[in-house]
Amino acid sequence: MVDPTSSLISPALQGLTMATWRTPLVQTSLVKDFNHFITCYLCRGYLIKPTTVTECLHTFCKSCIIQHFEDSNDCPKCGIQVHETNPLEMLRLDNTLEEIIFKLVPGLREKEGQQEIDFWRKNKSKENSQGMGLVSIKVTLTNCAGSYCKM
Repeated sequence: MVDPTSSLISPALQGLTMATWRTPLVQTSLVKDFNHFITCYLCRGYLIKPTTVTECLHTFCKSCIIQHFEDSNDCPKCGIQVHETNPLEMLRLDNTLEEIIFKLVPGLREKEGQQEIDFWRKNKSKENSQGMGLVSIKVTLTNCAGSYCKM
């Protein structure tokens, strides 16, 4: 744990006691200090299912980087070619970063969970009408929950 008097933290937060760190005002300041590290370069929102490109170590929302790789094999942030033919092989989920983000941003986990439930409810009839059941899609997502998941 970082000492609140450490020079590694924002000057505005130095000298605060640990009890004070847990107040909403201080948590808001912490989120602002870390926003650069926990937001997606592509969508500018908080990283959801943070996914790192192993070639350059840049991290994006899983859905954002997968969508980007439909049109390009290059990292959207630095431009390095990720993989000549299949850039998805060079992606790794960062579950630790995801947990840090959920702890820094109150209510984000619940909001994202609700949005995912709403998405599946909305798209259930579409998937079933295309001959691909919702159950098979849920199995794929469940099997992908490991900490070393390869896309």
